[in-house]
Amino acid sequence: MNSSESIGSVSLLHIGVVYFLVRIIGKYAGAFIGCAIAGKSKLVRNYLGLALIPQDGVAIGLAAMGARTLGGETGNILETVILASSVLYELIGPACAKLSLYLSKSYSNKLEEIVEIPEEEEAEQKTELELLIQRIQAIQEELPKHDDPFYEDEKAFSEAAEEHCFQFNEEH
Repeated sequence: MNSSESIGSVSLLHIGVVYFLVRIIGKYAGAFIGCAIAGKSKLVRNYLGLALIPQDGVAIGLAAMGARTLGGETGNILETVILASSVLYELIGPACAKLSLYLSKSYSNKLEEIVEIPEEEEAEQKTELELLIQRIQAIQEELPKHDDPFYEDEKAFSEAAEEHCFQFNEEH
């Protein structure tokens, strides 16, 4: 083997594979432990690590700094391993992040799965728009209330939008 393909007796490919896997395991374990400490749900705790796989900005910066610090062939090898694995993370990362969101049931294409509206026995049949508005209002009620000025601005904006919709509906 030529020296650019190995460090000592370990091939560059083996170093790259170990780095790739250890980084994923580290992110997964860190997310798992962090969620356990924070008391997050089991679904979030088990799948958050997958969502972190594509996050590579710091690694790219450290690769450049490490290459400059080590210098020479060792620095170039370090930078090559980290940058090559970064490309792989960016290729598989979005799929892993979406899989993580799906497995943790953090999103759905069906609003009915996110929030259930109790059926009223004697109520009229509601249109899809009325059901959508009712579900959105149920979601808004679940959101935490804020006592900051931005919340008041948001509330004022929402009230103005509702008033505008009311006036529009009266005109048409």
